[in-house]
Amino acid sequence: MKKSIAIAALGFAAALSAHAGPISVETWYLGGFDGTVGGAVTGAGPAGGASNPGAPAWTFTIASDYVLSVIDCCAVGDTFNVFNGATLLGTTAVGTAGNCFTAVDCDTLPGVGRGDFLLSAGSYSISMTVATAVDSGNLFFNVRDVPGRVPEPGTLALAGLALVGLAAARRRKQA
Repeated sequence: MKKSIAIAALGFAAALSAHAGPISVETWYLGGFDGTVGGAVTGAGPAGGASNPGAPAWTFTIASDYVLSVIDCCAVGDTFNVFNGATLLGTTAVGTAGNCFTAVDCDTLPGVGRGDFLLSAGSYSISMTVATAVDSGNLFFNVRDVPGRVPEPGTLALAGLALVGLAAARRRKQA
């Protein structure tokens, strides 16, 4: 009996530590790292206005283009490799500014180390590793709609055609 309880407890602990979860778009998440180059970024927090995403890989599905933003916080000099499955999406840039401690502040601070990765419609399984590190620390990330999205050319053409039709109908009515 004691052996089966111990095995069940170990299984439950392993299931909790292996939690890789779906994340939500338009939500800030906090990742943590121990400063080891090549080491994994894991879930951290909640803190700084961001939620704990759980253990990687972080999964989600999007129906249109979105941007994955990864932002170094708290200290200048850390960079991260960002993966979708085994495919490298890219590496974040080293910043020239730091000392931001909330997701919103870090997102709007000029010169903060960041990477913005355009994602097309589909399913994703995101993980990150440390490319360069000053020390252990944190990063913020989120998946958000493409800012200032420009309508597709077909949509613009239909809108233009509708305006021409309205103008023609107005002229006919006035005549």
